[in-house]
Amino acid sequence: MLSANLISSFSELPSPLLTTYLNTQPLQPSSHTPGTGPLQWLANEAKQLAENIPPAEQVLFRQQVARIEEFLRARTSVERALAILAGPATWELVPFHLLIENELHWGRPAQ
Repeated sequence: MLSANLISSFSELPSPLLTTYLNTQPLQPSSHTPGTGPLQWLANEAKQLAENIPPAEQVLFRQQVARIEEFLRARTSVERALAILAGPATWELVPFHLLIENELHWGRPAQ
């Protein structure tokens, strides 16, 4: 369970940040087609979100997406889900052992 202090500390992180809530393991792997895992979801969602990012922040946004993609490619998940808050000087990783809803946000840290 997340502590109230940890959650409240997110609001103190410098923005803009890319906040990612991501299930890392599907409930029933046999029911998912190849390419629909966490990396594919992130790529699809980032592409949609990028359309609403101000031009001055596009490079920073894409850098944070790339950081998260690189992290996910190199990681063997032991948890069911993750929250990642990524910015130029920020990298916060919170593991979850329960499934959560996938979300992607840019700007202020999303809680």
